[in-house]
Amino acid sequence: MIEKENTMSPDYVVKSVPSMRLVAQTATADADRISEYIGPMFEAVAAGLRDICGSLSTPIATYAETDAGVDVLVGYAYAGLAPEGAEVVELPDATAVCGAHVGPTTRIKESWQDLHRWVIDRSGP
Repeated sequence: MIEKENTMSPDYVVKSVPSMRLVAQTATADADRISEYIGPMFEAVAAGLRDICGSLSTPIATYAETDAGVDVLVGYAYAGLAPEGAEVVELPDATAVCGAHVGPTTRIKESWQDLHRWVIDRSGP
């Protein structure tokens, strides 16, 4: 049990988030293998933005369950052109449940499960 502590922030916040332009990568992952995607995707996008001052200051990830798995989008808020290996994604205004994963990406699945339980507990299955 101690190993599982502190993988997700204990507080979730439901809030309105403004539209945002990202330079990102997207993928559909099996929920059991999601940690294999997150780190490498962030690293790939960051590699193209490293030399641009301030471009790595706002990392963002979104997740959506689908019949095919979990649609994952990871990237950084950025107004410039997308570097090779990334794409520009416009996120619309939305209401989101926000939290922060704390720890290595190899344990992101635990945070995803904690968030999922939090949503189910408040809205039902």
